[in-house]
Amino acid sequence: MFWPIYKSKIVLSKEQRDIYIHFVLASYPSLKDYKSQNFKIPPHTFGDFLYENFEKEVASFCTPTYRQNNVKDCWAYVTSFGKPISYWHHHLRSSTINGVYYLKVNEKDKGIQFRYKDNILHIQPAVNDLLIFPSWLEHYPFPSEDENIRISINMEMLCEQSANELFAIK
Repeated sequence: MFWPIYKSKIVLSKEQRDIYIHFVLASYPSLKDYKSQNFKIPPHTFGDFLYENFEKEVASFCTPTYRQNNVKDCWAYVTSFGKPISYWHHHLRSSTINGVYYLKVNEKDKGIQFRYKDNILHIQPAVNDLLIFPSWLEHYPFPSEDENIRISINMEMLCEQSANELFAIK
């Protein structure tokens, strides 16, 4: 079974990761309970670094042409146990290519599942993993199983070509 998912790494030192985690948590004091929050990372912060690496990884398997309205945003997704917020979804309306970078994961996390042509693929991401996939691919991030937070950084790329062209799907 062919899965249109690329797995890579954006390697950060422990010090860099700790700074990024602190930035996410300190910048948004309203997240005291960390049940589930999704918010835009301000420009000119570590999000720029992550997006540049996302672009490099995408360029390793295709040559996207950005639409004029492509916005190089990153979104932090912070979640912990206590609120089932996950569901099957895709990003057809907002992007062509999606990336998810795992800044912080927990031992009890069950990972993420992808659904394609009635098949399910389970991936257990590790810290520093970057998953890249087409916007139409349904995915389901499992809810956290413990009180420790999980932080993923979501990125989107809006291209002139279709996702099928870019991922060489016929």
